[in-house]
Amino acid sequence: MGGFDETMELNKTSIIILAYKEPEKFKRMFMTLLKHTSQSRTPYEIVVVQNKCDPKISEFINSKDKDIATRIINPENFGTSAGFNQGASIATGHYLCFFNSDYYMNIGWLDSMIECFEHRPKIGLISCATNVTGNKDEGCSATINKFLISEMSADISFDYKESECAIAQMFTTKKIWEEVNGFNEEFFFGFEDLDFNEKIKKKGYKIFVNRKTWGYHDHNPALKKLDEGHQQMEKSRDIFRKKWGETHLWA
Repeated sequence: MGGFDETMELNKTSIIILAYKEPEKFKRMFMTLLKHTSQSRTPYEIVVVQNKCDPKISEFINSKDKDIATRIINPENFGTSAGFNQGASIATGHYLCFFNSDYYMNIGWLDSMIECFEHRPKIGLISCATNVTGNKDEGCSATINKFLISEMSADISFDYKESECAIAQMFTTKKIWEEVNGFNEEFFFGFEDLDFNEKIKKKGYKIFVNRKTWGYHDHNPALKKLDEGHQQMEKSRDIFRKKWGETHLWA
């Protein structure tokens, strides 16, 4: 990784999104992101990494050129870790948000994430509250209208919680991403997020969950149960446990 570029915009967030499958969710995610994020209050750029994505997603992305700062088009699916590293390497923001394409974020989410990250020194990574997660500190009860025509709502604790890990919409800085050498590309699918957490903690940083904002996770558990997905998850689990042990009992 190259050195930290001091000329980058210190108040800007680079939102890095991987594009692969589930076009309807991708479109809904993207339009909700634009609707609920303020460019004037919280300057941001969107970086999209297309991992040989569904043609319908490509068509949609082409129609949104004015909203996307940079696109990377991969001829094949390079996986989660490599895709996020590609996006982060060209990001120009001070903050990085590794944005999941099946999340619909609540209004003002980015303001809240920045406030949480900056509320205490030595924070290295944060996440938000959500309805489907393996991390109990992120869990909340949430409701959403399927067409997003009414306000989303959630029952959350409205606090900041120091946690063992951050999974939902991982938020850090480019400096910290560089300090830990990004995501480990041994992880093609699964456990790259937990490995990223452990590397950041090893550097002496703290992990927090921002329970003052949330995103609705439109989760499809069937994806992990497909033969290919299951095999990739098991391989990633083995790599993670050999490296870190059974750090998270639910992993």
